[in-house]
Amino acid sequence: MLISSDIDKYKLVDAHQLSFGFSDNEVESSENSQESEKVDAEKKKDRKEYADMSIDFLTAKEKRIDTTKLTHPLGERVIYMCDSDINYQDLGNLGSIPSNKFELYETYYICVTEHAYDELLFGIKNKYLLDIENEYNKSKRKKFTYKFILESDLKAFIAFRKEEERKLLND
Repeated sequence: MLISSDIDKYKLVDAHQLSFGFSDNEVESSENSQESEKVDAEKKKDRKEYADMSIDFLTAKEKRIDTTKLTHPLGERVIYMCDSDINYQDLGNLGSIPSNKFELYETYYICVTEHAYDELLFGIKNKYLLDIENEYNKSKRKKFTYKFILESDLKAFIAFRKEEERKLLND
């Protein structure tokens, strides 16, 4: 038989206290910390990546082209040519779309000349790279998804591709 003092021992408790051993205050603080973690994750997700056209930024986003294979990643991609002197027809023959204007939502590759690359080694940004940096940073894009290609890589690949096509035609 239970006496009244024993009944007090068996009072109903909150389900959180029973199953997890937490008091109401601890449960609330735990829920608040989980909510703040979610908010922090959302803020981090919504954080914009800013472009700073430095040599480190460029090399991290650089795409090298294998000049020993006929296949390439340039097909059906818009390439902003900056001040490159590559013939647009040669790039068109590769299936690329050369452009003399940087388009935020259409450009995929950015062709960087050796002169601009060398200047970046000394911290000097040319007009084209500054324009890209400013236009991108003013935009609402959150991730810098563009890839940089060196003009010398493009020229080497175009020359390789032309030579391989000549070999195929002569066989």
